[in-house]
Amino acid sequence: MSFDADAPPGEPASCQCDWFFRCSSLESKLVQAGELGLQLVGDNETLRQENQQLLDRVKALTLSQETGDKEVASLRGSLRLSQESLTAYADRINQLETELAEVRQAGTEAAKQQRTEAAALATQLAQVERERSALEAECASLRSRAGQLEQRHTEQQTLHRDAETQISLLEGDLAAVREDRDRQVARRDLQIMEAESRLARTSQADAALIAALQEELAAVREAADVAEGLCAELDAELQTARDSLSQMADSQATAQLELLGERNGIGIVGGVQDGFSILADVDDQRRQVAEQLSELAQKHRTLAAGRARDAVKRSALRKQLATARQHAAAAAAAAEEANHNAAAAGVAAASLSAGPTNDLLVEEAAALRRELDRYVRESRVLRADNDSLRAEMAAFRRSSAAAGDIRVGGSLSPLRPARVLAPRPGPLPAEGYPATGSPAVGGTSNALDHESAAFRQLERALQAEKNRSTSARLALAAESQKVRSLMKKLSQLGGAGPLPGTPVAAVATPGTPGLMAPGTPATAGSLYRTPGLPANRSALGHRIRPDAGGPTDSPSTALRDSPSTALRGLSLAPADSPPTGGEAESPPLPADADMAGA
Repeated sequence: MSFDADAPPGEPASCQCDWFFRCSSLESKLVQAGELGLQLVGDNETLRQENQQLLDRVKALTLSQETGDKEVASLRGSLRLSQESLTAYADRINQLETELAEVRQAGTEAAKQQRTEAAALATQLAQVERERSALEAECASLRSRAGQLEQRHTEQQTLHRDAETQISLLEGDLAAVREDRDRQVARRDLQIMEAESRLARTSQADAALIAALQEELAAVREAADVAEGLCAELDAELQTARDSLSQMADSQATAQLELLGERNGIGIVGGVQDGFSILADVDDQRRQVAEQLSELAQKHRTLAAGRARDAVKRSALRKQLATARQHAAAAAAAAEEANHNAAAAGVAAASLSAGPTNDLLVEEAAALRRELDRYVRESRVLRADNDSLRAEMAAFRRSSAAAGDIRVGGSLSPLRPARVLAPRPGPLPAEGYPATGSPAVGGTSNALDHESAAFRQLERALQAEKNRSTSARLALAAESQKVRSLMKKLSQLGGAGPLPGTPVAAVATPGTPGLMAPGTPATAGSLYRTPGLPANRSALGHRIRPDAGGPTDSPSTALRDSPSTALRGLSLAPADSPPTGGEAESPPLPADADMAGA
């Protein structure tokens, strides 16, 4: 460069030297700005590559979301089928109620006819009773004379036998008490061992859960540290760019550079403008990164709240499943008890004398038993449907875990820290960006929404199953009440035996099980004995007093004394009649109590 050619006209040589040094310093600054621009261009290319990787991940998450939609559609189809089966069950229940109303009407008419016949028989038997009482008075005087003679001879022998009997009874009671105490001690030891094992399993599960939560907290803290480091790096880069720009921002130097650039054709002003735009882009990138980090933190909090809600929902679902299983077990137990009651009613009806009324009761008992068997089968079908729903829920949890990076237990996996930066302002790539959320966490949020929708569907399905179980239990309770009323009728007909004074030939029928043929001598309790039963048991299972010749307890007492555990606790005595034979009223059915609680 020549001083004479480049210097403005009319200026001395010293001014020309100043212009030369100023231009050289400005050129060096321009070179620095160009290097900084190249460095920023390289960083921008790196950011574009990372953005492309994030787009690939978004595509993969979109594919997993479509798979979850297909599974939700299949679950909706299964729910529709279960609703159709529920409608069929409701129609069947209405039909059964109609049939039971008809059976109840027939039983009412039969009861009216029986009451009329019983009144006529009572009138006839009252007259026979008066004649029988006169004969019994004469027999009593003769027996008293014979008893006085035999009493002195048998008194000592009776006392001796009574003493031996009492001793043997006391020894048997002592052995039974010892065996019962040994069984109770063994049962208590077993319960203590089971409680200790359950406590150990619970402690191990709690320790595993605490370790998983600690790992997740450490991962979240690591992600926060990485994000803070990234912000610090961006702040340092922005401060460096601002310092370099402040050195070049002198207004007088900028004007001189513009004048010098116009004369020499050097694009210094364009380079400075490019530097300003690059710094603005960096500032925008930093602001966008901060916004994305805030969104990421907000979504992490949202996901944590969703995990807590899902945990509460899962615990509620587990409780509902346990309650449903308990209701199903109670319904099955009630069905078994009703089945045993129907069997006892059938045996009792068979032991009574043959007649049109008793045949009707036997047919009614058989019909009730068939209905109870049908209810038991339907309850088993409901239990199988409940198990299939639980299996579908478990399968959907596993598929959701595979699609949305969620573990089977329901908690989200730890966030993986990554260098996520927004692109420079300008046209988007051909693939584009997701409509909502950050590219790093959008798929997880969608999977969580699908899982929440599936949980709501499963809750509705479980509520429907609970309603069906309640309906089945109500029907079983109604059937049990009908069986109790049937046993009441049977006990009124033949449970108390013939009235005093009734001839044996008028009551017994040849060939009837449990009754004597005409001409058989009547002994104490012989009218009530049945082949295959103990001597002190009647055809209905009643105990017989040898001195009175009649039963001393009601059918409910006989059923409570039976070895079958399914018949214990049932009351077959009339609901409006006081207890007979000094017994207390029996508790209600377990199914009725459970229904009242529900």
